[in-house]
Amino acid sequence: MVGEILLRIHLEKPNLYLAAFFKFMYENKQEEIFDDIFKEGIKHFFNLHIKCFEYYKNYQLTFVGSVAFYLSEYIYEIAEKEEIQVQEIIQSPIESLVSEHFSK
Repeated sequence: MVGEILLRIHLEKPNLYLAAFFKFMYENKQEEIFDDIFKEGIKHFFNLHIKCFEYYKNYQLTFVGSVAFYLSEYIYEIAEKEEIQVQEIIQSPIESLVSEHFSK
């Protein structure tokens, strides 16, 4: 089973393959294992990609995409604890881009 998962991750488009699990995990986020995966994943993201910058507390972040949108409660909660500012979380940027383009 694990071998098959690793094989599919390496041979297929890994983001699409792994995204197929997200719906199930999100629908069952009340389960401790999924709740922990989401919390620890977001903490890891902040530590690896945000807190590595000296002045990260001086800037607001914008998140884009469905995963960030559905996990927004986790993102806001952890960001507050980590003193990270979140400006907004956008599910789909295309609507903003189209309206901005046609408003000119």
